[in-house]
Amino acid sequence: MNPKVKATARPSVNPYLVVGLGVLGISFGSLFARLAGAPPLAVAFYRMLFTAVLLGPPALSRAGRAELAGLRRGEILVAAGSGFFLALHFYTWIGSLNYTSVASSTVLVNMQPLFVFLGSWIFLKEKVPPWSLFYALLALLWSVSIGVSDFKPGGAALKGDLLALAGALFVAGYVLIGRRLRRRLSLFPYTFLVYGVSALILLGLSLATGTPLFPYPAPIQDAREFIRFLRLNARHFGISPNAIGAFGNSAGGHLSAMVALTDERAPENPEISSRVDSAVCVAPLTDLTSYRQELPEITWDFIQQFLPAPAEEKPEIWAEASPLSHVDDASPPLLLFHGDADDIVPLAQSEKLYHALKARGRPAFLRTLLGEGHSFSEKAFFTIISETIEFFRETLNAR
Repeated sequence: MNPKVKATARPSVNPYLVVGLGVLGISFGSLFARLAGAPPLAVAFYRMLFTAVLLGPPALSRAGRAELAGLRRGEILVAAGSGFFLALHFYTWIGSLNYTSVASSTVLVNMQPLFVFLGSWIFLKEKVPPWSLFYALLALLWSVSIGVSDFKPGGAALKGDLLALAGALFVAGYVLIGRRLRRRLSLFPYTFLVYGVSALILLGLSLATGTPLFPYPAPIQDAREFIRFLRLNARHFGISPNAIGAFGNSAGGHLSAMVALTDERAPENPEISSRVDSAVCVAPLTDLTSYRQELPEITWDFIQQFLPAPAEEKPEIWAEASPLSHVDDASPPLLLFHGDADDIVPLAQSEKLYHALKARGRPAFLRTLLGEGHSFSEKAFFTIISETIEFFRETLNAR
């Protein structure tokens, strides 16, 4: 063996496994984006945000921080430009899924290598073999054929195809702009910087366009689907399908109240209820139709972001999103905790729901925590936990 040749260390993780997981993730990316049911800007923002957060620890290691600190102003602008194109890529591509098929969108957005190739030839004056040009034109004709097949009266599918194609163009811009900077930075610092910039741009676009980042009714629908999933698979989990409770604090308290007081059934399993059998709600919003002056400004701002339209335009949605509107003769037992010094969600919100439930003859309990605000002391915390356990023991074990 040549002594000058160093032995390559065996990787701790099989690289083929990593590549396989990457291919699997990319393959399901379009499906998950479409199933999200949220606005394209919101989906794109959270995708970039979560990626940046996951990349943070390795990117901000001592070596990574040194690389980032050594960037010149021009290089930071390059990263910003690269992140801008990446943001537009995800916005247009995810938006395309609302108009065209997943198959068409995926094929068209994956035309990005063609545009990188053409961009390198046109803008960077790189030499291109004739056979490469032939295959590039062949790929372009293929993408055009997909768009023609989607052309229908109204043009919705064609609009989706054009958005997906725009997504391919934008990601090509991201690659071309960031290519030189990538040579300067190692993988984690580079992707953390560019994805972080992209997340900030998407956040700015969301705020500028009034796009809600956690819109109603998606969180409630997700919770209902999970409850139905638990009931359908109760035998596998070793639980009773008729002894499912919900617990939540603040926004989670509102969510817990909604899944206790409403019931939405899937067409394929109409016998499976999404309503829990009892619920504990801590400092919940229960009446979103309350006059603005009844609620603190921070709470009012939250509600406006949560709901898709102002109260003046869609009062029925504000009522629908209020647990108070759904009290009926089937309402399960509810235990409410609320601090009488809460300056974020007033105590009156829990009192309204408690009195509505009692008026219907339903089992309801209100525990007012004296001197407690929206955040609780250690004593109040343990009170909530211990009484919650006892409440669930009484209301669920009997079932």
